[in-house]
Amino acid sequence: MLSSPKAYLPMLTGLMLGDAISSHDGVSCYPAIRHSNQDKYILKVISVPASQVQTDAMLLTGAFPNREAAMEYYMDMARDMLRETEILRQLSQQEGFIPYLDGQIISKDDLNGYDVYLLSEFRYSLEQILQNENLTHKQIIRMGLDLCAALAACRREGYLYVDLKPANVFYSEAQGHRIGDIGFASLASLPYSSLPVQYRSTYTAPELLDEMAVLNSTIDVYALGLILYQAYNGGVLPDMEPGTSLPTPSYADYELAEIILKACHPESSARWADPTALAQALIGYLQRNPVSDVAIIPVVPEPVEEQPVDVEDFLPEASAEELEQEMAALEGTEYKEMAFINALGSGENTDTEAMRDEGLEVSDEISTMLAQADDLIAYELPEPPVAPAPIDVPMPERICIEPEEAHMAAPAEDPTPQPEPITEETATEEPLEEVPSESESKPEETTTKAPERRPFPWRILASVCVILALMAAVFGGYYFYQHYYVQTIEQLRITQTGDVVSVEIAGEVDNSLLTVICSDSYGNTYRQSVVAGIAIFPDLHPQTHYSVRLEISGWHKLSGPTSGSITTAAQTFVTELTASIGSTDGSVLLQFQTKGPDVDKWVITYYPTASAAMLVQLPFQGKSVEIQALQVDTAYTFVLSRADGLSISGQTEVAYTTRNIILAQNLQAIACAGGSLTVQWEAPEKIENVLWTIRCHNASGYDQSITTSDLTATFSGLTHDVPCTVEVNAQNMTQKASLTVPADPVTVEQFQFTENGGALDLTWAYSGQAPAQWKLEYAVDGQTQPILYLDCNNATLPLIPGSTYTFRVDAIDASLQFGGNETYESTKAENFDQWGICAEQLRGILCVRPEAENWTAADVTDDLHTSYFTTEQQAGLVLYTDDIPEEISDSVQAQFVIWDASGNLISVNKLSRNGMHFGAMAAVF
Repeated sequence: MLSSPKAYLPMLTGLMLGDAISSHDGVSCYPAIRHSNQDKYILKVISVPASQVQTDAMLLTGAFPNREAAMEYYMDMARDMLRETEILRQLSQQEGFIPYLDGQIISKDDLNGYDVYLLSEFRYSLEQILQNENLTHKQIIRMGLDLCAALAACRREGYLYVDLKPANVFYSEAQGHRIGDIGFASLASLPYSSLPVQYRSTYTAPELLDEMAVLNSTIDVYALGLILYQAYNGGVLPDMEPGTSLPTPSYADYELAEIILKACHPESSARWADPTALAQALIGYLQRNPVSDVAIIPVVPEPVEEQPVDVEDFLPEASAEELEQEMAALEGTEYKEMAFINALGSGENTDTEAMRDEGLEVSDEISTMLAQADDLIAYELPEPPVAPAPIDVPMPERICIEPEEAHMAAPAEDPTPQPEPITEETATEEPLEEVPSESESKPEETTTKAPERRPFPWRILASVCVILALMAAVFGGYYFYQHYYVQTIEQLRITQTGDVVSVEIAGEVDNSLLTVICSDSYGNTYRQSVVAGIAIFPDLHPQTHYSVRLEISGWHKLSGPTSGSITTAAQTFVTELTASIGSTDGSVLLQFQTKGPDVDKWVITYYPTASAAMLVQLPFQGKSVEIQALQVDTAYTFVLSRADGLSISGQTEVAYTTRNIILAQNLQAIACAGGSLTVQWEAPEKIENVLWTIRCHNASGYDQSITTSDLTATFSGLTHDVPCTVEVNAQNMTQKASLTVPADPVTVEQFQFTENGGALDLTWAYSGQAPAQWKLEYAVDGQTQPILYLDCNNATLPLIPGSTYTFRVDAIDASLQFGGNETYESTKAENFDQWGICAEQLRGILCVRPEAENWTAADVTDDLHTSYFTTEQQAGLVLYTDDIPEEISDSVQAQFVIWDASGNLISVNKLSRNGMHFGAMAAVF
């Protein structure tokens, strides 16, 4: 499903879009015009995929495991198209290609793919020309050579153009035929690549009709041959089966037809090897054949009714005798000229040798070929001439120089009769006798006759002067053209460093005459002068395509590379910058979010708003920073920037007034069972008589608030299967305290103690999920005992009569537990008073434990009585009394509890014996 173009995009700012002029296979083209200057553009929108059906089919067949994988694949396709526009931009710096002005990837409205937007200037395509114009022989050959040059240049850059068709070729008088659309494949990857679906057309080579077929290096030659075929076949292609040979084009001679049919041969191995070979064949054809600028399809003139012509109307106003004399005079000259012109038109001087005499040599380089082709195309034989009508030019009378006597007084009339003129009748008669002249009759009166003066050769001198003047003008013009009018640029290099775009110019051109013009696709134009060979543009918009061209002032013309383009880098945009109180009095916590390129290191600049001179800079990393030790109750201004100096946009500045910390302290949940939750907290020392607001809420919809002046609050009606959040706030608090209670917390609810002889049995009840293990910590009379790790909720401990026990039970793997603290007082022991013996009569003596296993007091000799022991000895304690009854059959128990001098419990032993053999009752420690 094609999306409607989004006119709000930055690349379409200032443009008014029309309805789609074409739409097929997921590609739509829209006309556009700029409001400000009425410039025309074409917006091309490529939908990836062309329809949702493609995605559904690929998911159904298992080509993609899920929709996310399909969207990632489509995004890669869209990015590849933008990468191809960059290749097109690079090739546009050479002859033969036109770049797109801008490109962008936009998500579809239904989020089921992407649209690739490509913006270009409006231009006429070869497809329109073939449909609407009757091309000449000269125009078609020119087109073929232009496209050969473009395809050869593409190959030199390592790419093969795979989508050549008339719709992708554009023409202008200034630039000729150029390719202006994407469709590139790497030459290095041809053996491993197939033709993408979006590049298949009528001009695709027949071997690529199989979608699994790999590319070859003649598919561009095939497409160009098919275009030439169409041009020489009246603008149409025949309806043929794929892979069959084409018939001869209707308006091509046999030699040119062979060249074209070889280019679009159905077998790739039979085609021209590359565009250079095709160009050589076309140039060879030009050398052997004249090229005219007459339409190749003859135009049949409309019949015109003939009118009677009166020949006398066209005859000059002269007598018949005069006309006969003029024709006789022209018969020997004009007819000879016509014969010479006819000889030129017969083709005798148009062979290859004659062309080489004119300096047209064929070179292997494609640029040389095309330059020769320009000369060949421009060279046209004259049409058969028509003899011009005679021109009546009046001839001046002959100038005769009279002798000097002519300037004297005229002599008297000579009476001597003059001889009659000789006629045909008298020419045969005998000559008359010569009569001597006056000078001969009077030899004594000889006179000297002045020599005749020859006229000065003014015409020759004038011709020489004109020739010299023309030579001087030609030389001066050539010198002026080469050294003054034409200014050569050797190199034009466009780079971006940070936010600055630099245009570097190399050449011996006066920099003061140069101006660099930078224009974007939205009509914005920037001009900079050239200083020391560099023009700098510091304020260009990020992620925008700019066209750069060089101009020169004065009576000059630039040659060499004078134009280029660059797409500025994307800029980081700060979407939100917030300031809040930090963890200490007078601190501030700054947090922000960004879009665009990631930044490794930031700098925060801050100063008191009232005194900007007290400026401090703090570098940091990440998206947050806490600034401490600021003056309390003071307004500060914080400005965010990049550490590398590149500019950023968005919300980069925030103001904040520092304050002291005021918040509820030590917030904790102290009970959670039976659908209720109790929390407590502590108030800061600075707060008195505060009315607290406590809120409890969870994802199940529970949301209750309690207002109280106490430091505890209890919520009821909870379900413990989901987590809940508790927030404590009060008026003028800088921060609210919060606590999250997880789902199903463990609550130790009740302890049970049982004294069993000399042991203390402990059991506790709990709610919530049972932990994997319990940890029991306890102390007796304040003396900490070893920690016990238990797999169940009970334990047996030694019982010390009259002692105070403290317990702490924890569930080891529980995220939160309530309860578990308990205290127990053990029962005091009763005073022994049996058989006439009381506790006051009993005495204890320390001794070294005898070696006998069941030793008695009789085994303790006097040398074993001691109060000092080595590490190898065991201590024993003997209880005895002086008044021992003679006969006692009852069993007697004695418990020995041994403490050290610091009051720490050492051991607890309980022994029993029959009779009053107290000496057998000993505690070993």
